[in-house]
Amino acid sequence: MKVHPLLLSAVLAATTAQADSRLELCREGIRARPRDRAAAACFYEVARAHPKARAAAMRELGEFIVRDPEAGWLHLYRGNLNWPNSVPDYREAARLFSRQGDVAGEVRARVNLFTLLGLGGDLESAEAELGRARQALEKGADPQDRVSLLLAEARYLMLADGDQQTALRRLQEALETLSQIERPEYPLQREVLRALMNVCYDQGLYRDANHYARQARRLAGEAGDLMEEASAAYDEVLTDMEITPPDDRSRQAVLIKARAVLDLGREAQAAALEGSDVQFLLRRNEGFAYHLLAGLEGAAQTGAHLESCLDRARQLDDPTLKRTCLLAMARHRLAEDADQAWRLVNEAYAEGLKADAPLALLFGWSDYLHVVWQTRPREEAIRAGESLLDAIESLRRAQVGTGRDRLLSAQARVYYWLAGRLLDGAPQRHEIGLAFQFLERLRAQTLRERLQRVSPPVPLPEEEAARFSELAEGQRQAYRSLLDPSLEPRERRRILEALESLERQEADLRVRLPSAGPLPTLEAPPRDLLERVESALADDEAMLSFQLGTWQGYDRRFAGGAWVLVTTRAGTQAFPLEADRAALEPAIRVFLDRREPDHPAATARLYRDLLAPALSALPAEVHRLTLIPDGLLHLLPFASLRAGEDAPPLVESFELTVAPSAAVWLHWKTQAERPRTSSASALVLADPLIRAAGAQSSARGWELAADAQLGPLANARREGERVVATIRGGSLMVSGGQASEAFLKSTDLGRYDILHFAAHAVVDDSKPGRSAVLLAPGADSEDGFLRPAEIAELEGLGGKLVVLSSCSSAAGSVLRGEGVMSLARSFFVAGADVVIGSLWPLDDREAMRFFGDFYRYLSRGVDVSRALAQTQRHWIRSGRPATTWAGIVVLGNGDSTPAPGGVQRHLLRRPSTIAVLLFLVLVTLAVLLRRRSVS
Repeated sequence: MKVHPLLLSAVLAATTAQADSRLELCREGIRARPRDRAAAACFYEVARAHPKARAAAMRELGEFIVRDPEAGWLHLYRGNLNWPNSVPDYREAARLFSRQGDVAGEVRARVNLFTLLGLGGDLESAEAELGRARQALEKGADPQDRVSLLLAEARYLMLADGDQQTALRRLQEALETLSQIERPEYPLQREVLRALMNVCYDQGLYRDANHYARQARRLAGEAGDLMEEASAAYDEVLTDMEITPPDDRSRQAVLIKARAVLDLGREAQAAALEGSDVQFLLRRNEGFAYHLLAGLEGAAQTGAHLESCLDRARQLDDPTLKRTCLLAMARHRLAEDADQAWRLVNEAYAEGLKADAPLALLFGWSDYLHVVWQTRPREEAIRAGESLLDAIESLRRAQVGTGRDRLLSAQARVYYWLAGRLLDGAPQRHEIGLAFQFLERLRAQTLRERLQRVSPPVPLPEEEAARFSELAEGQRQAYRSLLDPSLEPRERRRILEALESLERQEADLRVRLPSAGPLPTLEAPPRDLLERVESALADDEAMLSFQLGTWQGYDRRFAGGAWVLVTTRAGTQAFPLEADRAALEPAIRVFLDRREPDHPAATARLYRDLLAPALSALPAEVHRLTLIPDGLLHLLPFASLRAGEDAPPLVESFELTVAPSAAVWLHWKTQAERPRTSSASALVLADPLIRAAGAQSSARGWELAADAQLGPLANARREGERVVATIRGGSLMVSGGQASEAFLKSTDLGRYDILHFAAHAVVDDSKPGRSAVLLAPGADSEDGFLRPAEIAELEGLGGKLVVLSSCSSAAGSVLRGEGVMSLARSFFVAGADVVIGSLWPLDDREAMRFFGDFYRYLSRGVDVSRALAQTQRHWIRSGRPATTWAGIVVLGNGDSTPAPGGVQRHLLRRPSTIAVLLFLVLVTLAVLLRRRSVS
């Protein structure tokens, strides 16, 4: 009977018999099946479990190779045992497998060769081997070999250029492939889940990382792999700490799990053989667990845990673990002996700094900054902090797509810590300016890049262009299919899965295609940014810039805190917020889930926590606020907050504008004045004809996973008619089949000052690229889904107002730093500098009435933020609930004035004027007739 190699490995690890007897089993297997993979793997498994048997296993493999030099698996497993001196064996194995037509063997050999060459820094040769592995796989192989290749490609992407986004796609495809295999290899499942956890963690996708860590732990438990179970449990604790902000309750929950991790690791060590690779990894994990506990259990236990951590590092001669423990020990000893703390920091970084100082600094940054800030002169500490930010931003530049946004978001705590440290206490003027600049280095960096990019598109090579068109057509067909209201749920899921595969292929193709030139090197905002913002503000205007961090980390040490910086033309003040992210985010989520934005107690509490100190310090003449939110504050309807339960909403006192960053706001404020026509004009796309149209809709939104019941929007048409009647001046409304994607893309949008959509919208938080304004297709080449990538390519929107009268058009997933991945953001990329959108669903009738009033105020020649504020005040005084007005927000440059002179109206065109004149004529005629009769 053939023994499965994994079962044999488990038997070998559990028995206490001599290694020679186990090697005899391998000899018998290889004699019976000289070119069998499992037989060759037997020697590797024995040596892995019994380090002392490694030399004997290599010798045995060598002897069998002499007898049968054409046996590729013998070469491959001897290479595994001879790592890292394995290149000759792997090359020979790959050559033999290729000649013999063994696709699975060739793929594995070349993947191993790629890994070894890549780790050695020979990326060119590594990539060549990866290409040969792809070619081999095209001949057909076990799906698990494809998974091995996808895993290797993901690791290569991380190794070569840090492309985490593409690496994540490869790993997700690998996991999807594994799910379709009846009995996938456990080691392959384990490696894919581990890699997914790591890449998600590095991108700040902590909930996804936590999900994969839990999956890995469950899988390892089922396989009896105590080492991997302990490692996955440790990862689960780390991601728990990222998902849940620290408070007493969450600290206790994490502490219980951390203790369980240590117990599980010790149990695994007891079952592993002394001196094995498994023992090494388990003891390394034990050291990290001690490091974790040192920050959780309090001062009394910290020293003992860190001594245990250092003991493990020295026993194992593990530099990574040693650095971790030394940095934590340095911070622990800081209060007692600052000089010793500084010596420990230098010892921790001694090796890393020689190789790559910025990257080395990222490891253990919190411990490092705590020590540097208290042992070095202040200017030196500031320079050290700036070096840290430079390192993060250099890593970000290596990313593509959303990987850039996510990497910066994952490192937001570094920016918070540095800004908070500068603001804490009694900061000097230049320190407030520097803290402001540090925060701006975090905010809206990708949007800033897109606004600077002006390179013309590069023509695509013919083959790639054809493939791109093919994928685009596949996506169009999928989107059209999703509009079918009769789709069964199973079929809808199938189409969404097919759409995801097409999107993944398109994203891979985009990475390889020539772009419109490299992204410009984004310079950090200047150190005098705060002075420039102050100068750009009007006397009646203030900017409130928020930092929503935590005051303490899980280790109860300073973590940057929560702040609001209040800037006016006269200067800037920093106010600490008593409630930090740990307290505010749960409160904001509850507030948003209620959908009761006029709840008096909730609005008063949020006002007190976020605004009270800041607003009390404002000069009396200030009645305009530009808000720079952070985190969930982007989704908060500030207009509805109030100073007390009986006080009026904030918008009664201030006109409000929301901007993604001060640097972007300044860009909009200071750009060259654009020439304007003598009268404003608007282009309105209202109630587009949609395939799924049925009964009339009352709301203007849809989720792709839900049934497509997108009825006509009768009030949207009336809304469009009101806009055109109010703005006049060459305004145009198109509706039904004419309100199409093809029409919008072919129209000269530069002719209009305002672009207004009154239509359904799709907002997808998990996949922002699928969000869309729904239009009629208008051509076979369109699907009617105006998605962010297409919005960004619209021309003629420079400096214009865009109004999105659609559900949740200003909402979406929130990335710390970058902001909201909303539909509104895409119009900024296209050149608009002010967008009006909604934070939540819109009722069709209420939207018509609200925007009718908004345009009435706008037509009087006021700016956008004032017109919106006047509309909201009118609705408040009319007794309308906040659900109808508070979620509509001005984003961008609220000072924009589309109709600066007001809309000029000819008297005879006003119905009221005509009525008055007619009345006067009749009165005059009556008087004349009476006089004639009297005479």
